[in-house]
Amino acid sequence: MRKATHFTLIELLVVISIIAILASLLLPALRNAKEKGKDIMCKSNMKQCGFAMQSYIGDSNGILVLSSYTGVAGSSKAWVQYLNGDIGGDVYLSKNDVAVCPSFYPERYIGRSYTYGCHMSTTYLQGLFLPPGYASGPFIKVSAVSSPGSLWILGDSVANWSSLSRWAQGYLIYDVPDGSNCGLHIRHFNGANFLFLDGHVNGVKRNTVRAELGISKAYLGVGCDLVDL
Repeated sequence: MRKATHFTLIELLVVISIIAILASLLLPALRNAKEKGKDIMCKSNMKQCGFAMQSYIGDSNGILVLSSYTGVAGSSKAWVQYLNGDIGGDVYLSKNDVAVCPSFYPERYIGRSYTYGCHMSTTYLQGLFLPPGYASGPFIKVSAVSSPGSLWILGDSVANWSSLSRWAQGYLIYDVPDGSNCGLHIRHFNGANFLFLDGHVNGVKRNTVRAELGISKAYLGVGCDLVDL
């Protein structure tokens, strides 16, 4: 009769150690692959937003509205509302989820405030084209932009919304956030994704954001620390 064999305690510990080592080597690679997938989806989402914006521009005499405010309380409108039919008119963005980055809360569309941030430059976007009766913009008259491929209009954003008591995506991006308002969020492999007026999407690394895009401060990481760029 054949004698049954059993693992010794040492052999079992060796096997467990090997599995633990393999897991420690594979898990970072799997996390990296998962984040890469979200980065690709983010760029795809922005691209679809760009298609919607180009259609809006074609139907609106060459004008793109990123946000608006008439000076009357409660009159502010976010960029996504001009595209998804929320305030009437044609629907250019049929899937609201594409207005949201999958890498940060809320990951899916829950309202106009929690989307990619539109450019609220204090330098050259404000007042570029402002219809009578509006206290603020920005409204972009595309024909007035000399280099559409250099003008970013949407980007990865974040804000500390008091209504949620947490950091979440915000529909505006200020060039110089002060820690309490919406700003750029560095979250894709030490960089952020941007949609430009000509429709192309590009990831820009943290160390080149200031030189390439003129943004001097941004929020960094899960904790959303405000840092100089």
